[in-house]
Order: sequence, then C-alpha cells, then structure tokens
Amino acid sequence: MSTIRETIEDTYTANAFAERGMTKDAQILLKGESRQTAVKADAVKQVEKRPRPTLHAK
Repeated sequence: MSTIRETIEDTYTANAFAERGMTKDAQILLKGESRQTAVKADAVKQVEKRPRPTLHAK
C-alpha cells in the first residue's frame, strides 16, 4: 500500500505520460503495478517469441 504522497505523484506522472501519448506507461502507473515488473514481463514475452535453433543433418 502506498502513501498518499506516492499516489499523488503517480497520478501526476501518469497524466504527463498520457499527455505525451505514452498510454501504456500511464496505465501501468494508474493500476499500481511496478513498471519494472511490466518491463520484465515484456522481456520474457520477447524471448519466448524468438526462433529456436534447430539441428539439420547434412
């Protein structure tokens, strides 16, 4: 649970992100999630989508 000050700061920061068209970052702040966990989750998704090396007999 965050303090009132942190909540107000997050709200103003989310507003600034939204004004600049960075809606994903604004939504993360307003949901109360940590930005680092969201970035980490995106990184895991990118790793899972990469092509896997395969062995080919010649």
